[in-house]
Amino acid sequence: MPSMKRTSKSRLFVDAEINVTDLPPSQVDNAFKLVFDFFMEAQISITQVQYWGNLFMIVLEDEDTDLTEVPRSIGCCTCFYLFVQEVRRPTQGRLTEPTADIVDSSKYDILRPGVMLNSSIYSPTEPGYLTTSGVLVENSNSGERYTTVASHGFPHGGEVFHPCASGKEIGQIIMKITHTEIAIAKLHDDVPYVNDTFESPFNGIQPTQLRSLVTADSLKPGDTVYMNNHLIGYSEGICGPHTREQIPCTDPSQPSFEWIKTRWCYMGQGSTESLQDSVCGSAIWVKDGNVIGFFHFAPASGHFLDWSFCVGADHIIERCFKNVQ
Repeated sequence: MPSMKRTSKSRLFVDAEINVTDLPPSQVDNAFKLVFDFFMEAQISITQVQYWGNLFMIVLEDEDTDLTEVPRSIGCCTCFYLFVQEVRRPTQGRLTEPTADIVDSSKYDILRPGVMLNSSIYSPTEPGYLTTSGVLVENSNSGERYTTVASHGFPHGGEVFHPCASGKEIGQIIMKITHTEIAIAKLHDDVPYVNDTFESPFNGIQPTQLRSLVTADSLKPGDTVYMNNHLIGYSEGICGPHTREQIPCTDPSQPSFEWIKTRWCYMGQGSTESLQDSVCGSAIWVKDGNVIGFFHFAPASGHFLDWSFCVGADHIIERCFKNVQ
């Protein structure tokens, strides 16, 4: 359930003549536009908006925001409010401190989603940044093949390693999609990679073929999502609200910020206890193998404990990449 902690203290009903409740996935942008338009005109800074179908959860940047000046309802959806400190977004780019329990130094001759990656040859004394491989994609125009990785795991770009005992270099970072935590790596020609997840023999889960990249909004709240990697194994969750996250734009010719498409996914009570920073970059998909996005972070406390924040695959699709089948 959403964290309905704080409501408006006003009787302000915005766009009451427009009903954006229970919109189909293809139309949810219409709901977000109403929110963005009001807060931009009112000059009240917000950092995240969640659309739950019949309500909005809006994250205010300033704790001193006057709650008598924010809407009680927008487009017939009741508005609830959190402050940015309550979302518990972690600092990005933390150096992972792995233990022997989570480091898989096995050599995989065929790589796949969920394999551990490293920014250098792995050493217990100098672990570097451990993250997780995403999916194999190809450029729709050139046909060149790449893999998605977690951007913060490669702060200086450069080589990508499969951190087995021999420290095999598998590719090179060629692109970082700014502020989305997604980067693209070009694999070396002699590195085989398949879009089949690991099997989970302990619970009888067979490998899933990851078929297509789909937009984050293609799921409805309540749909089942899946994740599998060699750090925490196979897991299931429930897709939460359609979400837009505000990110700053460093291009002076563009607006000062933009909104990226994201989702919150509830992964189960106590799920955060098993998560490691190194899970960043793992693909999140639905039962037909379509990938909606990539694991970004999971708050360790607060209102979204046991939820995982997922960056939508939209930002790869927009750059003419598609899944390799």
